[in-house]
Amino acid sequence: MTTTINDRGGCLDSRIRWRDVPAVLVSAGVAAVLLPWCLILAASLPSTYHANHWKLAWIGLDCGTAVAAGLTAYLLHTRNKYAVLTAMAAGTLLLADAWFDVSTAAAGTDHTLSLAEALLLEIPLAVCAFLVASRELRRS
Repeated sequence: MTTTINDRGGCLDSRIRWRDVPAVLVSAGVAAVLLPWCLILAASLPSTYHANHWKLAWIGLDCGTAVAAGLTAYLLHTRNKYAVLTAMAAGTLLLADAWFDVSTAAAGTDHTLSLAEALLLEIPLAVCAFLVASRELRRS
């Protein structure tokens, strides 16, 4: 079975190739497990928690975002089709960074600054990264 893609990226033929079935099943299984797991976490996690590797977590997230953005720039410069993947990763990491910045900031000035950074920098940059990925998908 095959899937035909039109110029806009939409499927014209809804048949799935047999080699795609495992990926579809795994993706559906992950969603089916994670959705109830989110409810369990919402009911059972404490409202505060001391993290032993706080700096490592934040430095790792920001370094990963920087690497994804830098690699996207390089791949775009070399006209490499894999820029789509790194742009999507960079956008996703920017959104995750915004989420965790805002949700973990202390009340007051820290929260206000985190919210401003998310709204003025991280979310717009994530949207730009997704637009780059979308544009590159249309080119290929």
